[in-house]
Amino acid sequence: YGWTFGADSDTNLDASAHSHCGRPKSGYTDSDCTVSNDRKLDVRPYRMAYRLRGRGTVDVGCNCRRPHCTPGITRYLKAIYRCCSVASGHIHASTNNYYLSLIRAIHLMRPLDKWRADPGNPRTEATQCRQQAALFDFSFMSTVRVSGVGAQQLVNGFVSRDVSALPENCVFYCLRLSRKGYVKSDLTVWKLAEGAYEVMSGDSEDITELMSQQGPDCSIENTSDSHSVFAIQGPESLLRLTGLCNIDRLARLDYFKFCDVDVANLPVRVARLGYTGERGFELIARRADAQALWHSLARVFPVAGFGALDTLRIEAGFILYCNECPIGAAPAEMGLSQFAVQHTDRDVSSGLKLVCFTAQRNELPVLWQHPVSHPAHPTRGQIVVTSACFSPLSQTILGLGYINSQDIATAEPLVDPLGEFEQIALCRRPLFDPSKRIARGHWSGEFRPLY
Repeated sequence: YGWTFGADSDTNLDASAHSHCGRPKSGYTDSDCTVSNDRKLDVRPYRMAYRLRGRGTVDVGCNCRRPHCTPGITRYLKAIYRCCSVASGHIHASTNNYYLSLIRAIHLMRPLDKWRADPGNPRTEATQCRQQAALFDFSFMSTVRVSGVGAQQLVNGFVSRDVSALPENCVFYCLRLSRKGYVKSDLTVWKLAEGAYEVMSGDSEDITELMSQQGPDCSIENTSDSHSVFAIQGPESLLRLTGLCNIDRLARLDYFKFCDVDVANLPVRVARLGYTGERGFELIARRADAQALWHSLARVFPVAGFGALDTLRIEAGFILYCNECPIGAAPAEMGLSQFAVQHTDRDVSSGLKLVCFTAQRNELPVLWQHPVSHPAHPTRGQIVVTSACFSPLSQTILGLGYINSQDIATAEPLVDPLGEFEQIALCRRPLFDPSKRIARGHWSGEFRPLY
């Protein structure tokens, strides 16, 4: 935090700023500039303001004594940004990532569309997660608590999986199906106690529909605004929690189970699961504790954006409800039949098959979506691309899409009707860890992954 950052930049400077440091000319002279002869900017004063934020500490020149005073943080971020905005017109990658990480550390609970507007540096952040660890903000997820004697029956009627077999402190991955038997969305069901469940989904329509089903024998409470959800993923996810919580307890936590622990002296529900294919955890905290928890986690975990998360989940073969579900496909056609053991006619078919592919494209895709909300089904020889990214794992464009089920065994080249993707070749799905051995794996006595 006390570093002096070098000056590389690709951001155009404002005409009213000094060309060598980016400080506004108004109110400053060249002698006031803090850039030294080697063109570096000392940001230590701003560092201290950032580290002490939220403790009632005020920066020089600020008379505000509110506990969440941020003038010092803003100056800190601007100092880093300006020292990037100096020389050749390009922001140095490592410094730009650091700046974006700090931006995300302040603007918590971002909705999914905001992540799309600022995807970060997917390639760098995805690689960081695969090799070490990363911190993600999942607070765009919505949560509903269902409790009462009729809770189990209500949840069973809402998802395609029998939750009566779900033990306490465990999580089920479930699907929501349309009347035709096609997948509308995916979600998770958490059993808190007998007759008490939480349903978590990224699709707000799931929450709206579930809230409308409240009956006299159960209560339904939308807890989305009272909780925040963070995820820490990667092989070092447990090791980096050392000093923040009782990691011995987390080391014994099995896949898709959860427990309540204190993280950074804050009450948190921690589940052993994730959306990257890596070992990791999801953390649910009270919204009032979110900023303090995020700050503690961000000190030991590099922050990653939804662009990196999208890359990681495509490599792991996971669907995104708003990308893979609108076309209308049956669970078996998406490789998800094991999660649809009830309310499902196994003869339901749309004639599609969800596949993974590599391709070429003029521009690298970031958070790519099909431009049509409900795309037409592919004909023979076509592929409807639903997700795409540049994969650091395959070092090429990797994506998910639907082909005609009759094309599964053919060796003929596939064509993208949009004309965006070329040289399309099918590959295994998932590309990363097909057996899910890594995500389910155990930890060593030194809290490192066992393979």
